[in-house]
Amino acid sequence: MKKSPKCFVEYDTKEQICLSNVNRRIRFSYYSMFLLLCLFFACSSENDLTNEETRELKLSVPLMDQEWLKTEKVDFEFEIVEGNGGYQANVSNDSDAKVTIEGNKVIVNLLSNLGVEISITDAKDQIATVFIQSTNESLSPPSIGVYLDEGHTETIDVNFGAGGPYTIKKMRGNASTAVVKGDKVEVTSLGLGDTFYLIRDKRGTLANFHVSTSIEFEMDKSSTIFEFVGVNNLSAFVRLNWGTKWVILGATDNVLESVDVSQVLISTGKWSDYYVLSIKTVNEGKGSDIITLKNEEGDLAVVKVHIL
Repeated sequence: MKKSPKCFVEYDTKEQICLSNVNRRIRFSYYSMFLLLCLFFACSSENDLTNEETRELKLSVPLMDQEWLKTEKVDFEFEIVEGNGGYQANVSNDSDAKVTIEGNKVIVNLLSNLGVEISITDAKDQIATVFIQSTNESLSPPSIGVYLDEGHTETIDVNFGAGGPYTIKKMRGNASTAVVKGDKVEVTSLGLGDTFYLIRDKRGTLANFHVSTSIEFEMDKSSTIFEFVGVNNLSAFVRLNWGTKWVILGATDNVLESVDVSQVLISTGKWSDYYVLSIKTVNEGKGSDIITLKNEEGDLAVVKVHIL
């Protein structure tokens, strides 16, 4: 039997090793190139974000340093023409206006005729400020004053601004109570003194409401020195029944907020032939004060006020 010849497969070992190294180098190059591309695009994106251009914040109305805007409307709108998004509005006084932003639209609800500064900011800290003032008469509510006798109740009609429902808030003083009933305010005096309120209409416009339970005295030439005990937040009136052209020579100010002497208008529409000393005491504090007056004839009068 013949033996089959042995077959041998010869490998070029050196060539195989070289080819293997080349393949490794190619694969490494591919990986390196891939990583470099990833880093390049990541850095490019980051640079694009950090180097994004800051756009100037522009509005559809003149800025405050250019012009003050006046309108007869109570509601006013303008547009944010250009900016960097993330818009916010700040108002100089919340009691003068309410501002909301819807997209690029700025909506201003004006609450007074005093004028208001509105600053718009964006995400890049750009600021644009406008000043808006309304001449609408409904935003000029009157100051309402009521004088009551101690312990009495009175109902006052209220009609201003955009109308009711009205709300009322006590700001200072405790000499009265006030309750809103529809378009009326029911006020009750609890004692001597002044009470100060704010009445708000349905849009938010405010009106001052002052309730006073005052005290009145008279002086004549037979008694030129007068003194009385008062309370804080008190309006007191002293009628001087003689002399002309009274003036205040001096007054201490421990418990006095203000003093004044003048003639008054009477029911006939003419000035009275007598003078009245008007006294207003401070909100808080105890002590005494002296007021010295003199008339054209040279007579002196002294009024002493005590808060115990």
